[in-house]
Amino acid sequence: MRPAPQIIVKTRMNKFDEIFFSKYVSEGAEMLFVCHRHVTLIIDRIFLVLFFAVFLPAFFYFNDSFSLRSSVPFLYFEGYLAAVYLYLLYAVFDWYNDVWIITDRWIVDLDWNVFAGNVTYVDYHAMHGVEITRDSVFDSLLGRGDVSIHLEDEATDFRLADAANPDELAEYVQNAVAEVRHWRGEEDLPDDRKPFEVLLETLTEMVRDHLAKKGVEESPEERKMAEEILRQAKRRSSTIDLSDVSSKGGGD
Repeated sequence: MRPAPQIIVKTRMNKFDEIFFSKYVSEGAEMLFVCHRHVTLIIDRIFLVLFFAVFLPAFFYFNDSFSLRSSVPFLYFEGYLAAVYLYLLYAVFDWYNDVWIITDRWIVDLDWNVFAGNVTYVDYHAMHGVEITRDSVFDSLLGRGDVSIHLEDEATDFRLADAANPDELAEYVQNAVAEVRHWRGEEDLPDDRKPFEVLLETLTEMVRDHLAKKGVEESPEERKMAEEILRQAKRRSSTIDLSDVSSKGGGD
């Protein structure tokens, strides 16, 4: 297994985050920090709900505006306030659980809702780059922004909208991706794939010797095809059927 990116993380993770989100981190990985959406999002929602769903109805009710107090029993009004309180709890919990969990091996994308949670593990080897988008100057002043991670082999990107500390998160991902590319430049192939290459090259030479003994000369097209098969196989650790090379060579 490749070593994890050795990146220094400036953000200190609080103890509650460490305990609460540890269940999403696999054994052998180290949780570095948790990136939440910016706190202004939940503060705005709480303020709007308290003003329009609690303060104004309470003002109209206790002043008997529109005959509300006369027509609505106080027990029903208490039930309404309890429902608003439960909604606020749900909103806070939903905000708190919409996070990226940053580990030394991968990024865990946690998307929670009341019915089910969606957890996605994004390996650093699959990342191509990271992008920060800010909609206004207030995002820069408040330290928030949309962070998107571009993947190499997929059309979709992973996105955390209105993330807190987006610059630090982007810097970490960029450094991790750069280190992965450094590994690829220094290492030809991982050690666990070299035995497979040796076996593949040996089998290819055996097929060529077999064709030569039968008096069948290998055409330039066949040699080019065999080299292409070998080159593609070196890029993935999977088996390959060489019978197609043999049948095409013996059929001529």
